[in-house]
Amino acid sequence: MKIIDMTCPHCGANLKIDGEKTVAYCEHCGAKLVIDDEVQHVRYDNAEQAGYEFEKGRQRAKAEAGTTYNQQIRYVNQVQQPVKKNNTLLWVLGWLLFFPAPVMVLIWREKNKWNIKVKLVVTVLFWIIFFAIGLSQ
Repeated sequence: MKIIDMTCPHCGANLKIDGEKTVAYCEHCGAKLVIDDEVQHVRYDNAEQAGYEFEKGRQRAKAEAGTTYNQQIRYVNQVQQPVKKNNTLLWVLGWLLFFPAPVMVLIWREKNKWNIKVKLVVTVLFWIIFFAIGLSQ
């Protein structure tokens, strides 16, 4: 048994109250005091049944929404993934603008001992084939 010391809010007299009681009376003025221990008491009658009903309601709500857990996860994954850009146009422009330069360097460099006529013919053929491939796309 725990005894709590308090003062009466009406007359100011000292009160000694049993900690297990919820109501006390002042011996001097007769005031009735309700004691609150500030602890929330919860009864768990039929806790298993309550849990079952809660889960059943949760599943019914999910079924009414028309989505499954896997569909929700797929949607979240789709939303979070960044959209990949299509870089095909940049690749085509890159090949058109930069591919001929190294080929021309290989044909016209000084180490290449081809005759000037051969270099001209190879260069013209290269450009004809290059533009033919470009126009066929």
